[in-house]
Amino acid sequence: VGSMHARVSAVQHVEVGVARRRIGNATALGYRCLLRIDESPFQSIGELDLFASAIAESLSRTLPARAFLEVEVEGLKTQCHLVHGTPERA
Repeated sequence: VGSMHARVSAVQHVEVGVARRRIGNATALGYRCLLRIDESPFQSIGELDLFASAIAESLSRTLPARAFLEVEVEGLKTQCHLVHGTPERA
């Protein structure tokens, strides 16, 4: 439990905005979530990626119909950039 608390506390910045995807001739609107995270509590980039995936999956379950989610994670120390996207919800 302590290590998970440290990982959640490592989130330094959260920014939520609009994401756009072209689908044929139409533009679909969704959500974009940018997280800036201090990687210190994570043992590897893979562990950080798994954390980002879990956040994306959790948030995607709250989406309204016909919306999608893009979660971007930026590592503050390594400058790594991870992206997780969800398909449009029917």
